[in-house]
Amino acid sequence: MSKFLAAIFSALSVSLFATIWEYTPMNERIENVYYYSFGHLFFFGLTISLGLYIIIAIPTSIFIDSLISKKLRVRNYKRAFVTLIAYCLGFGVIALLYIAISPMQIERNMARWLILASLIMFSFFVYQELFKWMGKKLFLYFTHKGNGKDS
Repeated sequence: MSKFLAAIFSALSVSLFATIWEYTPMNERIENVYYYSFGHLFFFGLTISLGLYIIIAIPTSIFIDSLISKKLRVRNYKRAFVTLIAYCLGFGVIALLYIAISPMQIERNMARWLILASLIMFSFFVYQELFKWMGKKLFLYFTHKGNGKDS
């Protein structure tokens, strides 16, 4: 559940950031040139990014988490740090694969694509860890409240 919520919130964040980046304010627009509205840019970006998060990010995240849980038996901040690095590297590799098979000429922007993929996964990781933490806190709250320990 935390991965799905992280995908939704990451897609919202990435879409909002990209929309703010690409939007042209009314006072900067040139006459006789068509510009998309803020809402159109946001919802179009949200649709694409949410689909990519669900199709690529969640399965890759599950794969990386399973690899780390089999290889690394540490349960503290070191595990979180290794997981974060693995997410960024894993999605950097996916970005490289995309660059390799893409018909577009994007080799000159390879560093930007890799940084973007890493930042996108960083947001996914942060939201995922936040929702895991919130889930644990809510579970503890409701289990202790049900036992009458809060009264």
